[in-house]
Amino acid sequence: MRQLKETISIFQGNPLFQGFAAEEIASLLASAPDPTRFARGEQLLSPGSTKRALGFLLEGSALVTRGGAGVAMSRLGGGIGTRGPG
Repeated sequence: MRQLKETISIFQGNPLFQGFAAEEIASLLASAPDPTRFARGEQLLSPGSTKRALGFLLEGSALVTRGGAGVAMSRLGGGIGTRGPG
């Protein structure tokens, strides 16, 4: 399980959270649901699904596809949804 200090550091390295003090990020994380782990190849969202949520990819990667053929649109890497080579 990732340590809080390491998670705060990941958030501080993202432009969305620049200027946030470690205590502010810790407060945000304290009110967030527990992290969810997904198995390799597991689908996170279905086409046409709507979710009112904000998620962060802290480690690993996710492939964003479109269409039934699974046309790769982008690959997201750990570090709060940073984009990697797609």
